[in-house]
Amino acid sequence: MNKILYFLPIIILIFGCTEEPLKTDETQQFKTVFGLVRTFENGQVAGIVGDTSKNQCSPSVKLSYLSYPNPTAFGVTIDFNLNENSTVDLSLETAKGDQPFLDSLSAIRFPTPIYVSQHSKYSKEKVFSGELRKGSNSLHLDLKDYKTGLYYLVYEDSNGNNGCYPLLIQRYED
Repeated sequence: MNKILYFLPIIILIFGCTEEPLKTDETQQFKTVFGLVRTFENGQVAGIVGDTSKNQCSPSVKLSYLSYPNPTAFGVTIDFNLNENSTVDLSLETAKGDQPFLDSLSAIRFPTPIYVSQHSKYSKEKVFSGELRKGSNSLHLDLKDYKTGLYYLVYEDSNGNNGCYPLLIQRYED
């Protein structure tokens, strides 16, 4: 019996260690967008499409945050307030769209029907990193190199605040 107890941990260790890396299906990394706040170039809110309350990530601290235009074709302006000086990182993360939400977007005819292609590969890329002062901040992000589709704009700062906000990049089809 003592021999079995002696060799059991060694056997578990040998069979428990595998040289194959852990594989994760990258489609499991996509978050789903259920709703989106539509905004015009001037920052005016045009309305809400879908159910934003069901979106999978939300800010840990409520930021006064607005991205416009949304949908956008080539760039977006982000306005938000900070309670104190912070180092801010913004990333663009690919997302998938819930079918009823995509159907609702397709019904909008402004200026042409919106077609949203779904991403086939997951990515998360930093689009801004820098020190920002307390108070009102405005950043313009150039997004012309990104493909049409749904994204989450992920916000993180040095004070532990974070959140993500749905963004639609749309090149209108002729």
